[in-house]
Amino acid sequence: MQRGSKAAALAAAEATNRGCSAAEVIRATGEAWADVGGGTSGAIWGRIISTLADGFAGDRVPDPPDISAALMAVVGEVRSFGGVDIGDK
Repeated sequence: MQRGSKAAALAAAEATNRGCSAAEVIRATGEAWADVGGGTSGAIWGRIISTLADGFAGDRVPDPPDISAALMAVVGEVRSFGGVDIGDK
């Protein structure tokens, strides 16, 4: 977790300095976390963050329904990736 979060913070700073969009910054953090975080948690957190980036694509500022939809997409991605359903351990 520590390696992944540090790599994500560095990637976010670099993407921000390059003038990337919010979605690009978020996606860069997810990719960095997955690459450096290691293990299952690195892969899962990478997917969580990268999927969240899709909700921030485009030029408009996301509103609460957009954010809610992005978070629901994250839940769906984690459930699909992990092959789990509500109630599973």
